Amino acid sequence: MWFTPNDVINKQRLFNFVTGPKGDGKTTGCRNYGLNLFCKDSDKQAEFCVIRRYKTETQATYKKYFDDINTKFNYGLDIKYRGRSAGIMIESETGEEIFKPICHFFSLSTDAGIQGINLPNLRFMIFEEIFLDPRKGKRYLKNEPEEFARLYDTLARPSDPARKRVPVIFIGNSFASSNPYYDFFHISLNANGEFKSKNIYALHIQDKEFSEHANNTEFGRIMSNTAYGKHAFDNDFLLDNFDFVDKDFKKSHLLYNFIYDGKTYGVWINAKASALFVSSKYDPSCIRSYSFTTDDLKPNFLTAKMFTRNKQGELTKFAYNTGCLYFESLQIKNVWFDIARLCNL
Repeated sequence: MWFTPNDVINKQRLFNFVTGPKGDGKTTGCRNYGLNLFCKDSDKQAEFCVIRRYKTETQATYKKYFDDINTKFNYGLDIKYRGRSAGIMIESETGEEIFKPICHFFSLSTDAGIQGINLPNLRFMIFEEIFLDPRKGKRYLKNEPEEFARLYDTLARPSDPARKRVPVIFIGNSFASSNPYYDFFHISLNANGEFKSKNIYALHIQDKEFSEHANNTEFGRIMSNTAYGKHAFDNDFLLDNFDFVDKDFKKSHLLYNFIYDGKTYGVWINAKASALFVSSKYDPSCIRSYSFTTDDLKPNFLTAKMFTRNKQGELTKFAYNTGCLYFESLQIKNVWFDIARLCNL
């Protein structure tokens, strides 16, 4: 095991995001932290919960969740499973055996709107495999960060002064530095692979010891100098492609605005450079504005169908297909690729 969450949790942030290479012990370290939290509590009142995105993922790991760490770290616990919880049997004051929960399992896709759950002893949350590789047909849930917030509010009850603080650690592999969570919470990693705000901490693991070990395995030597090897062993973001990203691109005049996922952007034209530029800067008085989903549709906005039929859409498609469409950031570039798929550009 290489990664342990102690240093991250000790930053005293409520939400903690960790991206790391494959096999560096993120999952094992977090599970061990949660189980150790329970065992060290004299009253055995410190519980934690594990969240996966889909129910099928939860079901696949649920009944074997503690098998490896229970043996590896010599806990020797006889763990039982009851409903959506794992725990141990203890003897009550009256002499009867009762089930004492250690961990609870939830699926974001089905449990975000759950109500009536009371977990007063909850102390810690893990969201496993939070980041996705969309090339494999996997998709984030619609408005996923907000869906997670709903589930967190229900489970942790942060507005209840009688409840203890419940930090969350989100763990996953490094697929893309622009993703729904980093975009929603405005997380931008610095040169040291960190982001810090008053309530949020993000860490992009840079572990030279693990990287050297992984690269020197037989498999590591085979995969050396490949994109996969740099992702799996050196923790490079696999899908990050900064081609056509130019935050200093000179804008000339606004061609049109568009709104996507609740955010408004401007598309600017630079005739001298014969190129278009998609930016977070826009003119709210512009009469040419488009929405690409029904959720984003507002009065006087034109739809995606109109976009593909008029000159703004034709010009944008031409710039896109001829390599003359530039973006202010990687996040905006990814937004545009979503729109291109919606419009079949």
